[in-house]
Amino acid sequence: KGITYVDELTPYIERKLFTVNTGHAAAAYLGKKYNYETIEQAIQDPEIHQVLEGTLKETGDVLIEKYQFDRDKHDQYRETIIGRFTNPYLSDEIVRVGRGPLRKLSANDRLIRPALLYVELFNKAPENLTQVIAAALQYRHSEDPEAVELQQKVEVNGYPKTLEEISGLPKDHLLHQHIIDKLEN
Repeated sequence: KGITYVDELTPYIERKLFTVNTGHAAAAYLGKKYNYETIEQAIQDPEIHQVLEGTLKETGDVLIEKYQFDRDKHDQYRETIIGRFTNPYLSDEIVRVGRGPLRKLSANDRLIRPALLYVELFNKAPENLTQVIAAALQYRHSEDPEAVELQQKVEVNGYPKTLEEISGLPKDHLLHQHIIDKLEN
């Protein structure tokens, strides 16, 4: 009971990565930017909640377009995941969820990959997901070696070159430009 058998696992792996993992990272990076300590506290902020909802709508649009997931079922899945994030009994520390920003900003992980697919499928940059990526680039935590390395790269090279190096996005890519614009606003 409760098991779903599928012929192809990749769509379900990406659904988990682009919904659970992307959503968790979004709450963490935005929460850190606004000085919250837990995911639950961050999601209680209406602005963060709105960007989280928008981010998961954008990643959901990618999944629905790419894998033909049923929109109503996916929307229900997305709401279930957001419900988990707001559950006070399951709350998690932002610094635990946010750790490892270099990996999470790499080309095939939870932030850049769905953003690239969004651009590919819809020929425009995702508004909310780029805001999350910008927050991830600003992530600071002195006890996280990747966060320290990230900020050292930013200090030496600036955001544009750091983003290009970590994500593989060339500076003239629409997504790269949009992320940098979010940093400047």
